[in-house]
Amino acid sequence: MLSSELSGAARALVDDLKALREGLDPARATVAYALDPAKSSLLVRTGSAGLFSAFGHDHELGAKTFSAHFDVDERDVFRSKVAFTVDATSFHVVDKESADDAKEIEANMNNGVLESARFPKIEFASTGLALRQGEPAERGLAAFAGKEVEVTLTGELTLHGQKRTVRIPGKLKLERDLLRVRGEFALKQTDYGMTPYSAVGGAVKVEDKLRVVYDFQAPREKR
Repeated sequence: MLSSELSGAARALVDDLKALREGLDPARATVAYALDPAKSSLLVRTGSAGLFSAFGHDHELGAKTFSAHFDVDERDVFRSKVAFTVDATSFHVVDKESADDAKEIEANMNNGVLESARFPKIEFASTGLALRQGEPAERGLAAFAGKEVEVTLTGELTLHGQKRTVRIPGKLKLERDLLRVRGEFALKQTDYGMTPYSAVGGAVKVEDKLRVVYDFQAPREKR
């Protein structure tokens, strides 16, 4: 009986040591990066639709206030986590063609489309990260240092009070002290319960599909 108990205890100790070896302290196993807003951009581009779309022009709006955090797993980059938050009230017109109508466009975006007083935050939390093509031969941080690779980030986007799963393509360059990811993706306003802007009885309106263009630079956080 005693021998059996000792044998069981020994196996448990071996299992604990193995788990400790394979699952190091998370604080040491991950590298945290925080977005630098001064060196990053988040833009939304709209297209014209309707009967008189030829007389309209596309608009480009940028977010002034946004943040992002990246927790990169050193041993398996594809188990990393990404989260970002955008202040929905901070979108402003950035294209010169729309400068004369900037106040009207921004008011419509905030009050009529985003309803930012009710839904002040746009949030994203990742659930997966993968290469655009194939499986990586190496998964550790060191294997990706200085290389730009095409990836797809999957996660939950909460916009206008609606949560949807999205897949965001991008180009990721990962170094020990700096992370950069850039790309663009499309989304439909109606998928999130938003009503695209229209005027003149719908003869002039904004297309349902929006293009989101991002360029994030995030230095490594010091602990």
